[in-house]
Amino acid sequence: MTQASLLSGITASKAAEFGVSYPRNLEPIIVNSGISKGQLRSAAGAVQIGSGPGIDRAAVNWNDACYRVMGSQLVQVAADGTVKQLGDVGADGTANLDYSFDRLIVRSGTRLYYWDGVALKQVIDTDLGVILDAIWISGYTMTTDGKYVVVTELSDPFQVKPLKYGSAESDPDPITGLIRINNEAAVLNRYTIQFLDNQGGSGFPFANVGGALINTGCVSATAKCLFGNTFAFVGSSRGDALGVHVAGSGSAKKISTRVIDDALSAEKDPTAIVLERRVSRDELRLLVHLASETWCFLAKASEAAGEPVWYRLGSAQDHAYRPRNAVNVYGRTMVGDVKSPALGTLSSDVSAHFGEPAEWMFDVGMIYNGGKGAILDSVELIGLPARGDAGVAFMSVTQDGVTFGPERGISTGAKGDRQKRMAWRPHARVRNYAGIRFRGYDTAVQGFAACEVNARGLGA
Repeated sequence: MTQASLLSGITASKAAEFGVSYPRNLEPIIVNSGISKGQLRSAAGAVQIGSGPGIDRAAVNWNDACYRVMGSQLVQVAADGTVKQLGDVGADGTANLDYSFDRLIVRSGTRLYYWDGVALKQVIDTDLGVILDAIWISGYTMTTDGKYVVVTELSDPFQVKPLKYGSAESDPDPITGLIRINNEAAVLNRYTIQFLDNQGGSGFPFANVGGALINTGCVSATAKCLFGNTFAFVGSSRGDALGVHVAGSGSAKKISTRVIDDALSAEKDPTAIVLERRVSRDELRLLVHLASETWCFLAKASEAAGEPVWYRLGSAQDHAYRPRNAVNVYGRTMVGDVKSPALGTLSSDVSAHFGEPAEWMFDVGMIYNGGKGAILDSVELIGLPARGDAGVAFMSVTQDGVTFGPERGISTGAKGDRQKRMAWRPHARVRNYAGIRFRGYDTAVQGFAACEVNARGLGA
């Protein structure tokens, strides 16, 4: 018997290239179980608890309460999912939320609003201009229109003085976003990132931090988020292809692999990429939301494995990942939905997304007998069957890395049938090499620790 790796498999492309295949809706966990040194487990599902006035666009925990932009409305969501509409902020464009000591800052489309706990008011000062991104820092609301960095008045956050405009002057590339890190403002440009520190004075109060310039930039205001003690972003240096990076001191560390880079380059609109951070169960996750699927980077697992650990997230079969804008509040992780007005909480007890099954899939490494061929007698998945609803696991085999043969399904065990063995007897001839794929589409919670393959080598 040979044990095949589960954490990442191998497939081939039509461009004559072997490549890593990452699991879908199964999160890799680095754990020495005695069976193997890692396992795959169903990614947390979303349980609906309520409904809002529209599609979810942004969320934040402010003063121990959940605030979201849903459709055109700023809303407050209670612990039981009850939604209170606070005011209209417009339904066009992206949105983001930040807060000061006494105000919630709402950027919706190209407009700026404040919620003070009583009333929602828009900033209508014409000197503000259009808003591509907004943050709070050192008592100021800081915004950008893509050319300038603008701050509101300390004494009146509804007022802007044009003599207090600033800019990122290290490179003529356009400004794409802002983020606050260690009480400094990181001004993200398309090909560079510059840091500003509050120096005060009668003019623009922020000054460039010498030696902190990063020569890699970000594609848009949505393609960045706080990550650990720094921030992550999607972007590139001038003339380079897109990648996923984590900002360091005067540099950026690339964490995306060849497969993720290919997915980024295939995006028709890279400015629509959205990054999101989730922290729970001793894991720091970075979600890179693309148009058709989401890639998830696991920081703790990558550190333990000594290499980047990624997996894919999606809803239904080959649909975009629905649960978004996770907020840890009320002792739970609350999420919205990009397909419907649903509100929910993430739960490791389910795998479905708002009641809809989410397809899981993974490949294992190639079986090869030095070109002599083999007979594939048996394949068995070792793990934790019959946790939750009953499910079916399908197995198929490829002998060219691209096309897969007929699927053979077996039960993963009815609820409580924890001694269930998930084994196939394909008795298939392997002419040169073969890969194995497993797939399921149900509401069961899956856990796999190993794949045991029994193959008889053929003679020369």
